[in-house]
Amino acid sequence: MSNKNFNVEWTGAWPALCYGEWIIHYDGKKLELPEDIRTDDMGTYGNYSSWHFEDWQEVFEDYDDGLDEGAWIEKNNHWIKPLFESNNIPLTDENLNDLYYEISANDWRRGSCGGCI
Repeated sequence: MSNKNFNVEWTGAWPALCYGEWIIHYDGKKLELPEDIRTDDMGTYGNYSSWHFEDWQEVFEDYDDGLDEGAWIEKNNHWIKPLFESNNIPLTDENLNDLYYEISANDWRRGSCGGCI
């Protein structure tokens, strides 16, 4: 059974979903994320939307994008491991899984909300 110690929030919202930042807490303590990952999508696997104009109408399309849990953890280990170590978070599979799924539940892609139409 999972502890669910991570609380993850993306502060962007319609009509400017792409303008926000990641806020991650572990056991109620806010974690200081590296600056280069604070304000962009996290690249987790999911179903996202995009839009374009066709015959003067907005057209939304769904697509799958991103990395699954194992590949994402491996790719992002360069900031996850130091973050865990500096905050005394046990580097367990359970904690890595929880972090991935909490981020994935809030992940987004540019152009997915249509607020910039």
